[in-house]
Amino acid sequence: MRGSMIGMLVACSEGVPQTNLPPVVELSDVETLVGEEITLQPTVFDPEGEELSYQWTVRLQPPLSWADIRESANGVVTLEPDRVGPYLLDLRVSDGVHSVTASSVILAGSSDGPSVQIDGQSAVLVTRETWLDASGSSDPAGLRLFFDWALLDVPEGSALTVEGSADPLLLFTPDELGTYRFAVTVHNGSSATVEQFAVEALLPAIDAGDVASGTFLPEQAYAYGNASSNLCEQALGHWSDLDTLVGGISQCVVGIRGYPQIGRDGRFHYLDQHGILRAMTCDGCPSWPGDGTALSSEWLTNDQIVGDLPCDGVRRGMATQFALSPSGRLTMRCDDAWVDDQDRSMPPSHVRRIWYSDHDRALGSDGTLLDFATGTVVPVAGWPASFSEVWTGRTVKGGFWAMFDSELWFVDVHQATAEKTGDYAPHAPDLVSVGVTALDADGSVVQALSGDRGRLQEVWRRRLDGVAYRVHDPDAAHGLWRVHHLVTGP
Repeated sequence: MRGSMIGMLVACSEGVPQTNLPPVVELSDVETLVGEEITLQPTVFDPEGEELSYQWTVRLQPPLSWADIRESANGVVTLEPDRVGPYLLDLRVSDGVHSVTASSVILAGSSDGPSVQIDGQSAVLVTRETWLDASGSSDPAGLRLFFDWALLDVPEGSALTVEGSADPLLLFTPDELGTYRFAVTVHNGSSATVEQFAVEALLPAIDAGDVASGTFLPEQAYAYGNASSNLCEQALGHWSDLDTLVGGISQCVVGIRGYPQIGRDGRFHYLDQHGILRAMTCDGCPSWPGDGTALSSEWLTNDQIVGDLPCDGVRRGMATQFALSPSGRLTMRCDDAWVDDQDRSMPPSHVRRIWYSDHDRALGSDGTLLDFATGTVVPVAGWPASFSEVWTGRTVKGGFWAMFDSELWFVDVHQATAEKTGDYAPHAPDLVSVGVTALDADGSVVQALSGDRGRLQEVWRRRLDGVAYRVHDPDAAHGLWRVHHLVTGP
């Protein structure tokens, strides 16, 4: 990684233009080794050719570091990192009227340091707690590892800090839209390695028009079922507007196995009747207004077979279930055993469904943790004995949300503990039966409740703050005739 360029930052103007234009300054990020002197040479251009002044400052450096910059002509500086970790340098350039500032991140590591692995999502929702996890890092000699997180950059107006975070799991809540850049230094007492990770905070998008345009968001809940009594007329709709639907799945619902999921890539994943995992988008799929108009009989087949599956149909048997982790890792139930994408298998199990994390552990519907790294089933401390099965779940912030009736519990994937988080407001008590249920990204419940003959009657949304409201009432017309699944991301 010596001397490699890993990014480019373009400066923004800090002055107010009057009679001339501000300078343009560009700086690159650099990866290097401790003890190696590096030279930072900015690319500077002034539209009027004015004489420029340069001012460098070291905004961030590792603890106990005494490294300082040495300046020369035209803003060129040298720096010799003396500690492993991130160094953040700012360059202020002025033409006497305007000033602009550019920044450069220098990541200094050691040649024999640990291997760093950062798990997390590069795109998250603003104001929602999320996480980065470096616990997958390893040391060649098996030495104990220590962690030090640093926040390199935040959007304008953000008050986020991560000072003093020495745990491999970093929990944080982005408070402004934009890009957050983090660095983690992983050391074993004698050598260390540093890596960075960028997270983009976005607004939640729940407009049902996203469905019509073919975009499926993992943090949302979508209803999947039939648009008529014809089992091959399948459709998807966002829970907030089940009258705007898209179709295009090449399999009839009678042939779909398991529980479909929205992957991190935004594709709708499902198992066909042969145990083959397929993924689809609906770019260009037709949509229907839900006014009784007949659906097209010419179904699009823009779903694609996902290759390299744990179940090969011969050695492992046929796939009957699958689960995706937040980063896109895959595990499948091959006949009666669960197998992950590293060909690690759990012993034959009665667990019908799991939720898969990025930490080699999965939450089973029976309330146990399946540890693929050791091939063992881990009991969960604090698990309520009165609950024999998880009603629905969601993979979040280093663990799982698990719902039992009207209670929400958090299961810590590292500590193998369970703790009650709160109670949901009740749904309508006079319905014949409870249909399918899903948890979306903020822990709210979306439920499709059934009436006579199992047909969709109402859709409710319930929150932990005691609010419960009906999305569709019994008298409303639905684009979906029957809901078979509420589909979310991991």
